[in-house]
Amino acid sequence: MFKDVVSNIKKYGYSRESIKILEQDEIGVLKRYIDNLYSNSKTDIVMNGNVPAIANLLGNDANIDKLLEKIICNESVESILRAIIGKDYKLWQYSVRRTVKGDHGLALHQDSPGQFNISYLLTDNPDGHGATAILPMSHKLPRWASYMSWAGIYFCKPLLTVLSGKSGDIVFFLNRTWHARIYNKSVEAHDVLLIGFFPAGA
Repeated sequence: MFKDVVSNIKKYGYSRESIKILEQDEIGVLKRYIDNLYSNSKTDIVMNGNVPAIANLLGNDANIDKLLEKIICNESVESILRAIIGKDYKLWQYSVRRTVKGDHGLALHQDSPGQFNISYLLTDNPDGHGATAILPMSHKLPRWASYMSWAGIYFCKPLLTVLSGKSGDIVFFLNRTWHARIYNKSVEAHDVLLIGFFPAGA
């Protein structure tokens, strides 16, 4: 599996996997904790790409930290990180993003040079409402592609792979790969952990 994941990331710019990391009851604990954060008026909630996000989950609750660390310290996850960005990679951000009904999505974009992300689904989202969508193999486009005026999601959606899935599914993707967020037509909110890394020296 390891070789297939690394090969997919290098070829397509991402890889969507069902690696068993957290048990469903552990995901439930994490989800309830995040629900409480969103309902607490003292929580620092920021608008990230037009949706509410909590920028840093680590360091607030020791039991929650253990669950969050379990994801990034998983043997398979660590092996994939080392293969893609080197052994001395740095954890940059551990955040949660919530897409809600009426979310109009986010146009195609790239993130910081050298960035590598993990998305970990906390809710079942089989139809991909408000989910990240990838333009496969676009990390191989030349640098001048960043100066292009990319069409909105409505026009480019047929070209995108929507990262739908079940709670506990994990996605690895190079942030150089052009990606967007699909609009949320459902009545439900969907949460995803976004874990950002950089290689040494970045």
